[in-house]
Amino acid sequence: MSPQTRRSVLRSLGAAGAVVGVTGNAIAGGRGAADHHKKLAAVRRATRKYQDVAKAEADGYVTDGHCVAHPQGKGAMGVHYVNFLDANGNPTHLDNSLDPMNPEVLVYEPNNGNMNLVAVEWISTEPFTMFGHESHEGPGPWYSLHAWLWKANPNGTFANFNPNVDCSNGE
Repeated sequence: MSPQTRRSVLRSLGAAGAVVGVTGNAIAGGRGAADHHKKLAAVRRATRKYQDVAKAEADGYVTDGHCVAHPQGKGAMGVHYVNFLDANGNPTHLDNSLDPMNPEVLVYEPNNGNMNLVAVEWISTEPFTMFGHESHEGPGPWYSLHAWLWKANPNGTFANFNPNVDCSNGE
């Protein structure tokens, strides 16, 4: 995949969050909330191995290394590693059959040469609902939903940006 194409796709993921802004609240209360918490715990277990970014890369996740910061300095998303691009940077694995246990994107926070897994993200070319939350429309040809499973987000589990994430520690 050309660096230019990869960079374009990854930057549009960041722009999607910038357009939507800080949205998403903590998981809604009630009986459904308990089910969502259990399902999110399962996603966390399924993605635990990706705390080691080398394992993400071995499983086909790629990045341009750009850390997506909030446009008004209110935190960041982080560095996106995606697994839905072909060798030319074209979205090929976006078949809209979302699997919560296999997110299309892993989001990392740079930390002095290390990458710390902070969130996962699902991507589709059609709007979707997961864990009781609707996806956000982006400027690209897709919809997305973040889940901050590895770093607490005071704006909510499904917010696009996390004020606790910092891109200045080694992009």
